[in-house]
Amino acid sequence: MRFNLPLTFTEGDYLQVPPLKRFLKSNNVPLAEVKDELITALRNFASESDANKTNAITWLSKAIKEGTKDFCYRKFYISDQMGINESIITDLILQAFPDYIDSNIIETTNSYEMKLVKYEIKKEDDEIAMISFTFSRLYLEGSQVNTTGQSRIYPVFVDVDMKEGFIIGRSKGKATLYEYDEENLLVKDNKVTTVTQIVQCIKLVENAFSFMRVDVEATSSVNSQILNYKLYNEFSMTPEFVIEKMNQVEELKSKFAKDVFDDLELDYNELGSALDDLGIFLEKYISLSVDNEEIFKQNRLAYLTKVSSEDEADLTRVDTVSSDSKPLQCTPAFFDGKKAVIKSGRCKVINLSFKKQVELYQTAKFFSVKFGNYKGYGYFKTVQHAEEGDINNVIQTIYQHF
Repeated sequence: MRFNLPLTFTEGDYLQVPPLKRFLKSNNVPLAEVKDELITALRNFASESDANKTNAITWLSKAIKEGTKDFCYRKFYISDQMGINESIITDLILQAFPDYIDSNIIETTNSYEMKLVKYEIKKEDDEIAMISFTFSRLYLEGSQVNTTGQSRIYPVFVDVDMKEGFIIGRSKGKATLYEYDEENLLVKDNKVTTVTQIVQCIKLVENAFSFMRVDVEATSSVNSQILNYKLYNEFSMTPEFVIEKMNQVEELKSKFAKDVFDDLELDYNELGSALDDLGIFLEKYISLSVDNEEIFKQNRLAYLTKVSSEDEADLTRVDTVSSDSKPLQCTPAFFDGKKAVIKSGRCKVINLSFKKQVELYQTAKFFSVKFGNYKGYGYFKTVQHAEEGDINNVIQTIYQHF
């Protein structure tokens, strides 16, 4: 029987050429250069045997979960660690989701209600490490209100990291989805905000697990901004080359500041602030004189490309941005706003470019990630396609700085 791959996953960017090529190559399937031909090759491969079909579905389930996604997360604690085992977890899931389908994202029969399609309990050292959920439903999709929409599958994925105490939901950001209408019309009031679907599924999982105590304050807007500031510091660190140059004129910098304050009879209480300003001045022009941008990408997992911050007390606001391929530290704007960012100790939004783990068949070596907050949930978005290892790097970065 011909393997059926839903149109939802072939017409959009759920499936990308580099991972498609790697999967086909690993199964000795001749490669093409055009995406449609690669998908045809995948269908042909999956149609050859039941074993191939199972192999393809396993890979597709993983590939569809990856990609360009919105993520929401919250911190939780376990109130009864001793009483949790796989049997109890399974019972709680089946009680909470009596319509559980137990299928896969490719073959499941969808409806216009969000349903649990699959769950998986993963163990490490005989302890529950991760509980993964796949939810799915249908929406109407189209670009113009009051026209006929097309039914499309919309999956949402939720991972409960039992070791780290985080619940993380993800789905594909779409601005063209609408709730069901009897005449399949795209009604303006029925438009769907896809991030709300992630939050809905996270809450479904939280409600299922009575042992889970959610720390709402941990991912508040304020704490998300503090986390972003930690990431700002980590990934806009001054390169050793620039520090060495600054150290060469440290005494000259101090003498200059003191001489100016003495000659102009300035308030010595402001000398420390003046020295900080001079330090940023030196860092700025030493950095801008460097021809090699790679210096600002070396020895770090990611580099800063955008920051938005504001100090309400001083009524100052910083919005600086560079291209995804250029570190913000290579631009004058970074240094012009640096003091205000440091003083506020918070960043509303930052963008980081992370290095991709797998480069085979990839044209881009980095992918951009936007960090922010969504209604009390920690939030990040992969702006370009990212594979699971890349996404895990981002998640681990959040864990390390939380």
